[in-house]
Amino acid sequence: MFILRTLPAYVIIFADTSLLDLICTDDDDGNNALFDVTVADGDDTLTKFKMSGQQLQTDVNLVDYDSLETSGYLYTLVITAVDTPDQGEANTGTAIVKVTVKPENEFDPVWTSPAVDGSGNFNSITINEDTEIGTVVATFAATDDDSGNDGDVTYSISDVIAGTSSVAFHSSGTGVRERVS
Repeated sequence: MFILRTLPAYVIIFADTSLLDLICTDDDDGNNALFDVTVADGDDTLTKFKMSGQQLQTDVNLVDYDSLETSGYLYTLVITAVDTPDQGEANTGTAIVKVTVKPENEFDPVWTSPAVDGSGNFNSITINEDTEIGTVVATFAATDDDSGNDGDVTYSISDVIAGTSSVAFHSSGTGVRERVS
């Protein structure tokens, strides 16, 4: 009898290439109890996943969360174990392993409007000292190439430098800034 047991699903943690240890057993004796385990099939997986003994491994540089949206960020692998009998036909066991890919926040937001200088400052924004409170003084826009929540851009002002007086601004969360004092 040949048994192949696996965990039902596994989450890739991008810190290591080793994903899962498979527990494979064959109740035969001698050479008949020896077997090879391979990734036999799956969705675009043969170059991304491999078996090393009974350990499922991946090259994390080939696994891309952003390209998996249509598959629900999931790889489905068919793992096959084939024994090596002294005579007769080999017995085969298969298991399905589902690998869920989690996002990695790999891209920085990029300002698209207004332009920033080499130091990351918005030097082109100036206002008159008598500008009324509530006046829109600038509209900001930035993009982030990450998917999902990692691609959402939020805005805040961390520091305001004014020549001789204090100036406060309000962020509406949409990138619009209004003078409030």
